Amino acid sequence: MLYNGALYRAAVNAPTGVPGSSADYTLITATTTGPTGPQGATGATGPTGPTGATGPTGPTGPQGTAGATGPTGAAGAVGATGPTGAAGPTGPTGPAGAAGAEGPTGPTGAAGAQGVEGPTGPTGATGPTGPTGAAPDLNALYATNVGSQTVSSSGDPVTFDTNQVEEGTAVTHSASSGDFQITENGIYRVTYSVVATNTTSSGTVGVQLENGGTPIPGSAKSASIANTSDTATLAASVLVNVTGGNATITLDTTEANVTITNAGLIIQKLD
Repeated sequence: MLYNGALYRAAVNAPTGVPGSSADYTLITATTTGPTGPQGATGATGPTGPTGATGPTGPTGPQGTAGATGPTGAAGAVGATGPTGAAGPTGPTGPAGAAGAEGPTGPTGAAGAQGVEGPTGPTGATGPTGPTGAAPDLNALYATNVGSQTVSSSGDPVTFDTNQVEEGTAVTHSASSGDFQITENGIYRVTYSVVATNTTSSGTVGVQLENGGTPIPGSAKSASIANTSDTATLAASVLVNVTGGNATITLDTTEANVTITNAGLIIQKLD
């Protein structure tokens, strides 16, 4: 630009001040002039000329000093909630809090299935002995014949003249008879003992129990007599099962001419 006859160039965009005294202008060509005369009167303002074309935008000047922060504006509307982020890693467990008060007892649940049987526990101490029960009813008969009797034929019965014990009704015997009657079914123990000899010759003496004329297995006993009048004790005990409602028990000799002394026979019902 020309100012007072000198050519100046703007050193900055939007220069301020007066050329020649402001650093915003650079002198290009100086013109020598005489001293400035007195200022004439201000002429009339001419008409405004047409607006010239807008010049190109000058380069951006350096950033000025930041001004003071203005007041905070009003908060904007809350935006829509964003998607939930991925869960972070679990943090360490904090210390246990104090136990709360115990709540009321809930209703009893349904009974569970029965568990397997546990091992057998140790045997407990033996309890005190209970009172003695009443004695069972006794059904028994005991008969004897102490004196001497000779049975002349094999298979004949030994007789018993005295009933020493008679208890119950299951067994009966008439004195001096050889028959013992059993009138109830059940198991019976039959026991006998005699002293036997043969007063006429040596040889064998023997006896056995019979039920209705049939020998009872395991009841036969015998002995050899080396000399006339030598004695032998014969004894046995067997169980007899009576199922027909009655039975006849006898003690018979198995040899002829057997002399018997101190004879005894016991029949006792066991059930």
